[in-house]
Amino acid sequence: MEDVSDFYGPIEPKRRRFSVRHLFLVAVVAALIGAMGCALWAPESWVADIRGIRQPDPLSITSVNASGLPNPGGEWPVVAVAEAVGPSVVGIEAQVYYGGWRVEDKGGSGVILSADGYIVTNNHVVEGARKVTVALPDGRRAEAQVIGTDVLYDLAVVKIGALNLKPAKFGDSDALKVGELAVAIGNPVGPAFERTVTAGVISGLNRAVQLPQTDYILELVQTDAAINPGNSGGPLCNARGEVIGINTVKITVPNVEGMGLAIPSKTVLRVVNDLMKHGRVIRPWLGIYFLPAEEAGISNGLLIYKLVPGGPAIRAGLKAGDVVLAVSGREVQSLAELRSALDQHRPGDQIKVTVSRDGKTIEVAVTLGEAPAQ
Repeated sequence: MEDVSDFYGPIEPKRRRFSVRHLFLVAVVAALIGAMGCALWAPESWVADIRGIRQPDPLSITSVNASGLPNPGGEWPVVAVAEAVGPSVVGIEAQVYYGGWRVEDKGGSGVILSADGYIVTNNHVVEGARKVTVALPDGRRAEAQVIGTDVLYDLAVVKIGALNLKPAKFGDSDALKVGELAVAIGNPVGPAFERTVTAGVISGLNRAVQLPQTDYILELVQTDAAINPGNSGGPLCNARGEVIGINTVKITVPNVEGMGLAIPSKTVLRVVNDLMKHGRVIRPWLGIYFLPAEEAGISNGLLIYKLVPGGPAIRAGLKAGDVVLAVSGREVQSLAELRSALDQHRPGDQIKVTVSRDGKTIEVAVTLGEAPAQ
């Protein structure tokens, strides 16, 4: 075959000339391909950075331990709370006798108040019991003496002879916020499930609730942390490992779950201090019988319909038909709010009671008395 290379010259690839416009188009296409690649294959954190939303690395999350300091171990707050408060939670077993016969065994939980054996629980856990036994976290069991009980607040203090116990740390229930972490610890169904931990949030504050065993109305803390009968008397804790309430009751409503209630720690501390010192609660007293607004047919306040002869209110000049609007500057619209306002004081304190009388608003100074023993 004839060699044609000499005729046409050396055979070379045909070269294409690229203009500036061609280079620009190539650069645009390359940029688009690169952006699509980042979106499809780049780490999620890069994409979040591009969008201006930097997601935390789960491995770097730290919790808050019982002292309120970051937990370098990276544990969730519930773990730290359980480890801090668990050693201060006990089981309570009560035997109820009637006519010499053992008719009921009751169980619940309790919180250690002091190293020398004082423990708080619910009144309904030990009410009527002839024998009360405390199951300690280390496995020991000890018979307890009932120091004092209060049916209205559903609280009781018992004492055992053991020493060197670990008392729980109590926090300020007035500082609670709806939505913050809530951890409940207790024995929901007896010793087999002792110190069960459940977690949720603070669902509501100052819930006016009438406890099942009394007609008394209290302002309680609401939580969705699972609370069952055996949790009664156990602690409700915040993220700092502080007890901010004593679990008392679960609201039972058809088709409704997650509504547990706790007695606020501020109320608990005041009541247990009285029980430990006096064996009963020392309550301030006005000596007035009230009707709430809806029952009295008025728009707001509490109607005075009767006064105790010789009581603090009648001595101060209050009258039947007056409508109490506020106590010490705090508005009261319910019996629970009135009780909460009075509970900030002690017998002997002088308070200002704002009332509506004959269309006029006046203030009356009342020196509180001590409520008769229940």
